[in-house]
Amino acid sequence: MKKFKFQYESVLRVRKTREDLAKRSYATALENQTRVEKELQRIYESIEKSRERSLQLQKTGGRDAHFAIQIASYIEGAYQQADRKKDEIERLSSITQAEHAKYMQSYRERKAMEKLSEKQETRYKKEVQKKQTKAAEDIVMARFARDSSED
Repeated sequence: MKKFKFQYESVLRVRKTREDLAKRSYATALENQTRVEKELQRIYESIEKSRERSLQLQKTGGRDAHFAIQIASYIEGAYQQADRKKDEIERLSSITQAEHAKYMQSYRERKAMEKLSEKQETRYKKEVQKKQTKAAEDIVMARFARDSSED
């Protein structure tokens, strides 16, 4: 019996390759977005620690008061940096969404080819089974005819 061969196997391989590339692009975009989100979180944590330090300095007063002014300046700069990170996150988020859409499209295209392959393989197996059944019936009929003619 001849083995099933999907006639569009090369197309299926190309679609799998495209899906893999799209998946990697999506993963990279998501990784970049996550990295910047973590950076933003670290900025906010730094701001919170600086505020606590500033409050401690204000309570003690005296000669450490100039440090409180420097901390306030740092906090202002950190908020500006956080705003830039937010803008970058928005940009990366749109890139991530676009990459995800490309990945999902390539996934659907590959799945469609796999379904076609499965349908053709099922059809092929039915045909083979039908031919084998017919061949077996022909052998039985030939034996029966031969046995009948001998009697």
